[in-house]
Amino acid sequence: MKSTERIGSTKRVNIDAEGQYYVRGKILSLEQLVSVLQLAHVNNPTRASVIIRADRRCRWQYVVASINACLKANIRNYRVTAREDEP
Repeated sequence: MKSTERIGSTKRVNIDAEGQYYVRGKILSLEQLVSVLQLAHVNNPTRASVIIRADRRCRWQYVVASINACLKANIRNYRVTAREDEP
């Protein structure tokens, strides 16, 4: 990590096979996810980023909803990956 990067500037959002969202091990509703991401953006507007890790078996609508949550929070720096294990 670069010394100029803030610790915690990247949020990791996990999505399980049933479409539940997890941040730091806590289950969140979509509305709660938006709030968490908005706060991340307020705390670090120039460097906030999100890694969305979705279970390969989850429906695409949950991934799209998490992307939309990023956009609603004004976070444009996000990545989507697939995972096979539970969050």
